Amino acid sequence: MRKLLVLLLLMPVYVLNVWGQYTDEEEEIVLNMEEDTADIVPLVPMTWEEGFRFRLDSMLERHRTATVTVRRRVAGRRGRRRKRPAYTTTRKTITLRDRIGIAVWDLTADSMIYRRNSKDMFIPASNQKIFVAVAALDDLGVAYHFKTDVRTDLYFCRDSAEREFVRGNIYIHDRFDPTLDKEAADYIAKKLLGMDVDSIDGCVVSYLPLKGSMPYQEWFWNRHSSRSFVQNIVSSLKNDGVSFSSSVPYSTINSVRDSIGELYTSLATPLPVVLKRMMKNSDNAYAESMLLNLVNQDSVGKWSYEACKERVRDVVRRAGASVQDYVIQDGSGLSHGNKTTPEVLTSVLRYAYRNPKIYRPLLESLPEAGMDGTLSRRMRNTLAHSNVRAKTGTVNGVSTLSGYLKARNGHILAFSILMNSITGSASARSLQNLLCIEMCR
Repeated sequence: MRKLLVLLLLMPVYVLNVWGQYTDEEEEIVLNMEEDTADIVPLVPMTWEEGFRFRLDSMLERHRTATVTVRRRVAGRRGRRRKRPAYTTTRKTITLRDRIGIAVWDLTADSMIYRRNSKDMFIPASNQKIFVAVAALDDLGVAYHFKTDVRTDLYFCRDSAEREFVRGNIYIHDRFDPTLDKEAADYIAKKLLGMDVDSIDGCVVSYLPLKGSMPYQEWFWNRHSSRSFVQNIVSSLKNDGVSFSSSVPYSTINSVRDSIGELYTSLATPLPVVLKRMMKNSDNAYAESMLLNLVNQDSVGKWSYEACKERVRDVVRRAGASVQDYVIQDGSGLSHGNKTTPEVLTSVLRYAYRNPKIYRPLLESLPEAGMDGTLSRRMRNTLAHSNVRAKTGTVNGVSTLSGYLKARNGHILAFSILMNSITGSASARSLQNLLCIEMCR
């Protein structure tokens, strides 16, 4: 009887100790989930595809919640001298608001192996440049050049003092070559000096079509080099002793029909040069220039911004995707009006992969993880290092990554990770990095 009483007296202490042990263990698990970076290993044997899906699902489940530190200001007491505000800090677990869509296509087996919200519409940000790049490589080809023509209608005259001068204009039709710089302007000026010109009664004229039909692209016209390029030509000619009768010796025209005269000289920039900076550096002006070259600018009456965008939609159709799931507002991806699904993006990447004339130059233009471009500092010293070739994308509330990689079994994968309403760019990029590393296993 005495032993039974002792046992009953000790039972609450035992229960409290056991409850305390489980409470401590649960807290420790939460900490381990935050800090653990070990591989995710399934408990039962799986095929490669099953393991692939398991690892990605596990990674996404981990990302759903995060422990954050919340700092609250403590209200000061009245009547006392004002001091620095005091704060209290608490830690709590929140559910992240990130919308995530993922599609992964096994290009070697030619099958979709992973979907997560893959049919939902997302803002692609600079992943929009993938569509423009594939359209340019498909329609124009790597042999295409951004051509700049210099035409003139100059003719020699004499003034009352029998001094010879030149009257007429010099027309610069650059077809939106984004690489034109002062060096190119100096080259054209040197060519014009070969005409033995000392004085010009006229202007250097640049061709600026479509400006009025692109009301939301004012940033592009501010970046576009056409006006500054013409000014550089004028400055170079003046530095070489050529005088102009006008105080403002440059102007613009809006129709190619106004560009009269004979072809004097030309410059040409290969498409791969523009494509490389457009993709690796994510240069928005280069992307808009690429889009505007999808339709022949000399086709008066047929060339428009809408016509250029329709060429991109054509590529979506050729890829076997529905244009109902693709909305294009611009070529750069800056607009939140651009919309697509992860499946449409992977379909276009698959289409490029199946066309060698597109795939090789596209792959070479994409940033390489840990090596160059916008991925130069990401995924270093991991399985994804120098393996992942993908286009990044970032605008307000959006982070995206789409491209190619080689999995552990030797298969080439096309993937698209589109994240909208993100909690933070850093956490979004971290998740994309981890997903790419898992896909490389």
